[in-house]
Amino acid sequence: MRPSRPTAARFGEGGFDLLDRETFFKEVPAIEQRTKALEAEYAARRSAAQEERVAAYTEALATLGTTPGWQDLDPDQRSRIEAPLRQGASPCDDAVPIPQLRSELEACEVRLKSAVAEVRRLVEGDRLATIRLGGCFGSGIETEEQLDSALAGIRDECSRLIGAGKKIVVQ
Repeated sequence: MRPSRPTAARFGEGGFDLLDRETFFKEVPAIEQRTKALEAEYAARRSAAQEERVAAYTEALATLGTTPGWQDLDPDQRSRIEAPLRQGASPCDDAVPIPQLRSELEACEVRLKSAVAEVRRLVEGDRLATIRLGGCFGSGIETEEQLDSALAGIRDECSRLIGAGKKIVVQ
């Protein structure tokens, strides 16, 4: 079974049946022309994916630079924390395929959150506590009573942590 091919309309009528002919060797110039069109389309899509990746990571680096406490860290700490974002902000070589570029683009937000969390941890130390709201609202809220109950639970947990001298980060 043959893999599916792009539509003929995109690359010329009868473009993909050239290899199926017994006289395909007479069609080498046409085959080569269509090959170049496919290569150009791939290069354009890869370039667009690379530009999106670089732009997202560049923006993430700028956001990291405005994180409270960032300037208080020493250069070695900043360098270590921003390394994954710096790598994403740099263009990679042409061997990296489009799916990998898109995967790295999707990972940008997670990497930024991780870097910001590390900055907070270094600045605040053991004083930092995180509350994840997903557990409070995990099954959804349908009534005002459920909302009041969830908010009361959050307030109680925050009060407990503040009483223990913690700084709270809500996620």
